[in-house]
Amino acid sequence: MKDLNALPIEARRRIFCALVHIARQPGGGAEASERAVLSRYADRLGLSEEAAKLEEEVSSGEHPPLGEGDAEREALLEGLIDVVTADGQLDEHERERFTKILASLGIEL
Repeated sequence: MKDLNALPIEARRRIFCALVHIARQPGGGAEASERAVLSRYADRLGLSEEAAKLEEEVSSGEHPPLGEGDAEREALLEGLIDVVTADGQLDEHERERFTKILASLGIEL
């Protein structure tokens, strides 16, 4: 695992917001296994203290644009895979969001 704190703070915030976005269920919450991954990434990204605020921003529809630079994109991709595999299932909503985020990074499945 890479040292994610080496990324600029704005990059770390973008990554966390994207992870929150993909973890959210249609009703708004996240599965316990996905919450655990989000918590771990908040710690790894040095965002534990502002994680709740960032999650609220994502819930209200506000989130920063994705990935600038290879290191950020690589960290984002690693995190996305961790979130979508956290519960051992890839449901339709996760698949749609995952595919959309990958497309925004220039990756097609």
